[in-house]
Amino acid sequence: MAILAITGRMTPQMASTPRLPGEQSGVGERSPARRILDERFARGELDADQYREHLRVLGE
Repeated sequence: MAILAITGRMTPQMASTPRLPGEQSGVGERSPARRILDERFARGELDADQYREHLRVLGE
């Protein structure tokens, strides 16, 4: 942020949205429902069969 304080301008890197490794950007970005589903699966709230069924229902 020092660049912003000195120049008053944002660089393209500063304006970009931070993403987790493996996340896509732009076209094809995951929906909020898909992100929640992925998080629930990662926490162990859903088993693989439940996860796949929910993906099917979401159409992803």
